[in-house]
Amino acid sequence: MLSPESNRFDYGSQLKPPYINGIQYEFDAAIATTYSLDLDTLLAAPIALCFDETLEGDLRGEKIALLEALGQLKGRLRVFYQQGNIKVPREYNRLFTLLEPCLKGVVPDGGEHASFHPKLWLIRYKQANTSKRKAKIFYRLIVLSRNLTFDRSWDLAASLDGELTKDNHTQYKSDSWADFFIGLLKNEDQTDFKSTFKKELPKIKWTISYGRQLKLLPGGGNFDKPLDLHNTNDSIMVVSPFLKDSGGQIKALNWLATKTSDPARILLSRATELDAIGSEKLKDWDCYAINDALVDGAEKLELDKEPQNLHAKLIITQRGNTSHWHLGSANATTAALGNADQTPRNNEFMLRFTGETSQIGPHVMLNNWLTDKEGEGLFVPHKFSSEQEEHDSEVFDFRRFTFSLIKAKWNLNASIDRESGRYDLTLTHNIESNELDRILTYCDVEVGQLSLPNQSIKLNSKLNWCDVGLCEISALIPVKLQAKGTELEPQKIVIIQAEIDVEGGDHRHKQVLTELLNSEEKLLNYIRLLLSSDSTKEDWLSIPKKGKGTGQGASLFDHSPIYEQLMFAAARDPAALLRIQTLLDRIENTEVKIPEQFLSLWQHFKHELKVNE
Repeated sequence: MLSPESNRFDYGSQLKPPYINGIQYEFDAAIATTYSLDLDTLLAAPIALCFDETLEGDLRGEKIALLEALGQLKGRLRVFYQQGNIKVPREYNRLFTLLEPCLKGVVPDGGEHASFHPKLWLIRYKQANTSKRKAKIFYRLIVLSRNLTFDRSWDLAASLDGELTKDNHTQYKSDSWADFFIGLLKNEDQTDFKSTFKKELPKIKWTISYGRQLKLLPGGGNFDKPLDLHNTNDSIMVVSPFLKDSGGQIKALNWLATKTSDPARILLSRATELDAIGSEKLKDWDCYAINDALVDGAEKLELDKEPQNLHAKLIITQRGNTSHWHLGSANATTAALGNADQTPRNNEFMLRFTGETSQIGPHVMLNNWLTDKEGEGLFVPHKFSSEQEEHDSEVFDFRRFTFSLIKAKWNLNASIDRESGRYDLTLTHNIESNELDRILTYCDVEVGQLSLPNQSIKLNSKLNWCDVGLCEISALIPVKLQAKGTELEPQKIVIIQAEIDVEGGDHRHKQVLTELLNSEEKLLNYIRLLLSSDSTKEDWLSIPKKGKGTGQGASLFDHSPIYEQLMFAAARDPAALLRIQTLLDRIENTEVKIPEQFLSLWQHFKHELKVNE
């Protein structure tokens, strides 16, 4: 189990709608949580949710496939992330505009040194090709140790399947996992979205492919520790990339050490983290580090520039023939787990399940990750370096200043210039003047626009940009802090999600459609693929990005005849006709040019929609 060579978790396949007992399901709604967020990664997720496709291939950029998937996703996804923790994209993508309604920035309850840290997908699927009233419902919960980014570090994840029953299996107001999700939706303004989850969550019966005594454990905030540990165990294994508290203390790890007798304690972490703590503080643990050959291997081979390291979080306790796993988002730190005297300040989420020691015990797992050949395992025995890193207290603490920025209310007003048709932007915030002075005493702060990387302005009470195109307006505001008076002059960029008000109404999504569907050929290709029941992700990605290009052509009557596809859909696949009407509704009142010949043809098939209602 969990052999790195054979036990791989395919992220895309877990998001894809399942086919179970002869029933094909389709995506209906989802809640995702993450500490940090990569917008390009999130753009790719709808391909799996809506197209029943994997995530391989080049999914970055302004692809028509992403445009359609986001159109299908509208109003049915909420992504909760720590406010400020969106990664600055390599380049601006107009499709980011369509993501904004999905994004919900969370300010941690525990203050400037706390984190909103859970990493989850809760997905509701419904039976495809049947009426809403009769459709069977299926849930999937994916508990991860990774964020919604392209990070290729070694992680752990578990996927649970949920049956919607008639009976309650979970009670609200009992510090349950259901309370955690409903708490996220407390400010949800789409009543149907919130009410569906609130009604159904207690009735979900979860199953896992391995193990027994399943428990879902939120932690921090209104909840206690995200752990359920026995006080006495025969052995314990801790897998965690980060271990240190402020000042280099390891109070959480010391507390975990009390849960078992010496010397049956196994610790797996990053080599740099272990060295920063030192061998003396870790003398009660058998220490292993993730293999440097894996950390550095991709860079040496020049295959990928993304960092690779340990990111998994796992605690295994063993008592006789029974072992318990806790996996999920929580590092072995006081912020995440608390300790003997403290509750956690982070929001976390862990999954606990029980199994046979002979299959999932600490020493079984360690043997899976080591090899007899020196230096070739996933982990290797750690040899401590005499050099130690600086403690957190000696590093410039940006959190003292970024917290004031992320908890503030930001408003972006876009007013139109009648002559040019372009916009003037005004950004305001409610940071008090004395707090603003404190931030500017220690940091130089510049505020920009995501689509205008070279037009940053020094932070003030009011900031302005002029001559901005509609599709260049973004509610995601990058704020760069440069520390003053330090030798290294470190810097940090946070992205704030602002409330946005566009004069005349927010029609950015319509303008995106206009600019991406900028030729009749691209529109007809779009329609052809919507009509095709066997179109693949590769077909969608082949639609050229700009102009007519050399993509697969579409026609009304020749070669790839839309007329024949419409005839087939009317007879065999009326849902395809509904997809066409949905697209036409979306591009209504845009400047997208629809061929008159197609509109004339469509009037005959539009009648079939009413017949099949």
